[in-house]
Amino acid sequence: VVSQNLFNIFKLYSSRNFIFLEPGGNFGDAIIYQGAYKLANQANLLYEKVNFQKFMNAEYPSETVIYIHGGGGINNFWSGKPIKSLKKALSQHQGIVILGPQTFQIHNNFLDHFVKETLNQVCAEKVYLFCREMVSYEQLKNNVPANIDIFLDHDTALNLTKEDFHTKQTRGSYVLTCMRSDKELNLNQEYNFLSRWIDPITSSHIKPLSLGIVFE
Repeated sequence: VVSQNLFNIFKLYSSRNFIFLEPGGNFGDAIIYQGAYKLANQANLLYEKVNFQKFMNAEYPSETVIYIHGGGGINNFWSGKPIKSLKKALSQHQGIVILGPQTFQIHNNFLDHFVKETLNQVCAEKVYLFCREMVSYEQLKNNVPANIDIFLDHDTALNLTKEDFHTKQTRGSYVLTCMRSDKELNLNQEYNFLSRWIDPITSSHIKPLSLGIVFE
């Protein structure tokens, strides 16, 4: 177990039913979800997976624990689904709400608006908010309302090992080139035509980021 603090919370409420909300994203987010489900299984949780649309149109009994998967979607340049999901959970659900390890946008007054408009509207029994890196944690720990517990923990994807993936054994050294063409790209990188074949996020009007990684 790598995300130990989150795992401890799972164990604390293991007698309750869980809703695991997948707010949406890319292949990287799918790995984050997979790591959280691995933790849930290790904690012997009973859970149901739901997507954003189903969650926004549903109500759950107060004894249910709502877990919103972590990631990097708490900002003003993605879809807004993680924020909308959290806001609904905090303002309408009267049970436990957990936000998985997350990176938060802390610039351009975004954090102030997020705290005022989302974290101050809580009717939940208990709220656990997890950050996946120190910058977000340091900014939030002195700004969140007193009725919210904030923790620092590892991204749930890091709970996965090579045994969790169905891959073929390879030999030798290889260079993996990854290009981004989404909203988190580095605008200083030049366009590389290979991105149209291997970038999981297609966006023809944005230049991608190319990284060289050597695998032994």
